[in-house]
Amino acid sequence: SKLYGILASSTAVIALAQADSELCRLVREHNVGFVCDLLDAATVAERVAFIVNFLADRPDQARQLGDNARRLAVTEFDRS
Repeated sequence: SKLYGILASSTAVIALAQADSELCRLVREHNVGFVCDLLDAATVAERVAFIVNFLADRPDQARQLGDNARRLAVTEFDRS
């Protein structure tokens, strides 16, 4: 999964998956990014563009999501 590398790199996640998936639950529960429901295919591109612009305009919020992602990677998924 690419998720572990994204989390470890302190990067906010944009999850493209079914809203009820484990991935989306994890993103929401740990506040590490945003979810785009793949079942709503008509709006996925618009939603991703909105999220990218939203984070670009709010670097502090993007950094906080990235910090949350790194913390999750270290506390839940570190194999060392």
